[in-house]
Amino acid sequence: MIETKLEQITPAIAERYLAKNFKGNRPLRPSSVRDYANKMLAGEWVATHQGIAFDQNGFLIDGQNRLSAVIMSGVTITTMVTYGLPADSFKAFDIGAKRKMSDILRVPKPHAEIATFLAKLVCGNKPTVTQVELMYGEIQESIAVLLEECASTRKNYSAAPVKSAAVFSMVMRPRSIDYVKKTYRGLVLFDICDTAFPLVGKAFIRQCETTNKAGSMDQRDLFTRGMILFDPSKANISKIQISEGSVDMTINLLRDHFSSLYIA
Repeated sequence: MIETKLEQITPAIAERYLAKNFKGNRPLRPSSVRDYANKMLAGEWVATHQGIAFDQNGFLIDGQNRLSAVIMSGVTITTMVTYGLPADSFKAFDIGAKRKMSDILRVPKPHAEIATFLAKLVCGNKPTVTQVELMYGEIQESIAVLLEECASTRKNYSAAPVKSAAVFSMVMRPRSIDYVKKTYRGLVLFDICDTAFPLVGKAFIRQCETTNKAGSMDQRDLFTRGMILFDPSKANISKIQISEGSVDMTINLLRDHFSSLYIA
């Protein structure tokens, strides 16, 4: 049974509650803890509908920053405490700026970026946590392979649409994995003088630079160009040409491949 009540939280109680912290909780945010502690010390902390939450197994799933601030400040506060929430309730807390998708899924940020981007293309601009989670389950091995090859970043060329195109290319064409890995590595490290770096890679860079950097290019267009970049059969083309129709075809290919994930 779910129960919510107003409680006084002393530093000792805060320590006891934190000992029950859910291991999958998002990382503690030191800046938030300091901000909360300063408000407590200034007497500006007030009770609201938000507070501390435990799941049905007794694990702390929300409120670790508040509790840490109580310990830091040494101040006793009054706050709402909820008990008995479903175990997966933490996925719904503070989605957005406060709780990032990587926090919710408990995966590295680059992994979450790729899964979220592909889920957006398949499901729409605002995929649910479950939709992103399902996508990640299908592509996590390919993401790991790609980022193990090159974990470095380069503005624009390691952007989510480019990484996502590399991952989907590996999923679609398993025999091209080595080609995709080497091409992505060459792109991010800007090792374009390497004889292994394909001609199409140079065309990709040239077109992105011409379009005022890849970051300002339409993400669907960039993903489509990436799919051409990571296709070994296109390695020797000197210009990447796309149209609205080819973009739609690429997105539809992606949706067809993953459609079974989202059929109830």
